Amino acid sequence: AQIDDDPVDLAVLNLGAVDVPSGRLTGVDALLLDGAPYRPRIASGRYPLQVVLARLSSGEERVAFVQLKLADRNAESWSNAIIEGEDELQDDEISVFVVESSVAALFDAAALALWRRSLAERPELLVDLQRVLRENRRPTWTWAHVQVGSGSGVLFTAGRGEGEYGAYWGRAADGQIVSLVIDLDLLDWAGLPEDPPVTV
Repeated sequence: AQIDDDPVDLAVLNLGAVDVPSGRLTGVDALLLDGAPYRPRIASGRYPLQVVLARLSSGEERVAFVQLKLADRNAESWSNAIIEGEDELQDDEISVFVVESSVAALFDAAALALWRRSLAERPELLVDLQRVLRENRRPTWTWAHVQVGSGSGVLFTAGRGEGEYGAYWGRAADGQIVSLVIDLDLLDWAGLPEDPPVTV
């Protein structure tokens, strides 16, 4: 893999799990927290989340993909995850969410609404979140897990920062949805790359 003609190594990092009691997933800017969920709904449950890191020769790391594993099966095909309300996309358009703060998030939709209200009512939660982001900081990126009621979300530095990012459903050969991948626009999208070694 390469970024701007510079070779990069890929590695997978496990970041715990996301609780999705509502069966709806939403990708958003982690500070603006404004967005609609993807279609279709998925089964309620707790799903493991991984980031695929691109490690540059300079020692920097950037998040290339974020994957929520919905089943222990391989994806054989990929399709753009359409955000609710975006029904008039042209053939050459994809459904994306916008990140302005350089930090993106993937949330259970109900947990996102509750988290938004909680931040408005308890500003000290933002101070706690900023502390966790500092504690989890790695070379050029960071992350945090947010638990809100029975649902949750994960925040992560988005690729190079600001941008428009699409998500993709991975489907097994029989059509079952087995994963959701957010493409952070670092590498050419051709489905998730072959699994590199997992780094805990």
